[in-house]
Amino acid sequence: MTPFFDPGPNPFGPPPVWMAALGPRMCRLAGEVADGVLLHPFHTGLYVRETVAPAVEAGRVEGGRADADGTGDGFTVHACPIVCTGSTDEELERAEAGVRQLVAFYGSTPAYRVTLDAHGWGDLQPELRELTKSGRWAELPSLLTDEVVDALVVRGAPSEIAGALAARYAGTVDRVGLSMPYQTESDTLAAIVEGFRQLRAQRPTEHRS
Repeated sequence: MTPFFDPGPNPFGPPPVWMAALGPRMCRLAGEVADGVLLHPFHTGLYVRETVAPAVEAGRVEGGRADADGTGDGFTVHACPIVCTGSTDEELERAEAGVRQLVAFYGSTPAYRVTLDAHGWGDLQPELRELTKSGRWAELPSLLTDEVVDALVVRGAPSEIAGALAARYAGTVDRVGLSMPYQTESDTLAAIVEGFRQLRAQRPTEHRS
């Protein structure tokens, strides 16, 4: 780099490199070579515990970045769960419609079938895919049962979202971002944030929640 364009050394060190992943092979690769994993929203708590976490830890061990028991520092697991919440009946109705459409769309994607397979719902993916090929997008949510949606979506009042996420990801996730595919009022977002603040105040010494 020429001196004119050289900003000098970064006082914070090189930026961490995170990999986006969902399937076990990508999660394992992230554990092996990256500084963190960005977990796709189409997942459930069970899938994270039984597939993602073991794959990441196996990759870290394989890459010599963790001990055989999977311990070690410096790796971040970031999840972006689909959240359904609202402060009014109107907002809840928008949220329900938005998350069902998103879940159905994701469910139609062949690469995301791994999540459905973990619950024995894999046959739903080609059915959803067939509707997309026919351009029948509005019909996608009609194929979803409440059981499927409840497993994939974190529900609750705004003040309850933080606690619901803590229960879902106990011991497996370091950070979260929220996938909310619908218009959300600022008061609702503020209540969600306040829930996280209260949770952090109650559990200040825990790294993963």
